[in-house]
Amino acid sequence: LLLNRDKRKREVAMFRLNMAKVLIIMLVIILFGTISYAESYDIGVYYFPGWRSNSRYWNDLKGIAGSRSPGIPWPDREPLLGYYPEEETWVAEKHIEWAFRYGIQFFAYDWYWDGKQSPAEHALKAHLNSTNRDKLKFCLLWANHSEVPRNITEFDAMVDYWILNHFNQKIYYLIEGKPAVFIYSPTQLDQNAQKLGQSGQSLLARANSKVK
Repeated sequence: LLLNRDKRKREVAMFRLNMAKVLIIMLVIILFGTISYAESYDIGVYYFPGWRSNSRYWNDLKGIAGSRSPGIPWPDREPLLGYYPEEETWVAEKHIEWAFRYGIQFFAYDWYWDGKQSPAEHALKAHLNSTNRDKLKFCLLWANHSEVPRNITEFDAMVDYWILNHFNQKIYYLIEGKPAVFIYSPTQLDQNAQKLGQSGQSLLARANSKVK
């Protein structure tokens, strides 16, 4: 009976030891597997540049007369920075620092084109002028929810603007060594391209050929 008890104790101890080994192996696999998995991805944030000092959106949140929310402020939506002037460099520096601290690797700025110029680059320019700009890459999200470009000339001018003003920045975000541009609406791209006698794919190919 004593022998059986001792044998049982040894079996239980061996079982516990083996289970501990299994748990350690699983922990190692999960830990290093998660790290490897995470390192294979870049994490970016879409950035809407709608918050310069005279933005109507601030007026809406404050409930200012003449806004879309007159007399009804939304204090619970006030940012940690307060009602900041997005065009100022110190704001970009704070955004960059926070993003860098929490593992964000790039901002994809909403980018607009009116056929001749980009009317909402204030936040992006503040980023480029910031003292800590090298901590965070950037790229463009072409906000193509309009009929612009209305012709091939406007399209070429837009791509040339990208090349001359943004793709040459050392902190521009690349995918497989190529400058990345996100497109807000592929459907809108196809619809506008058809009006130009093109397809969305042919316009993208045209842009790629200019970048090379």
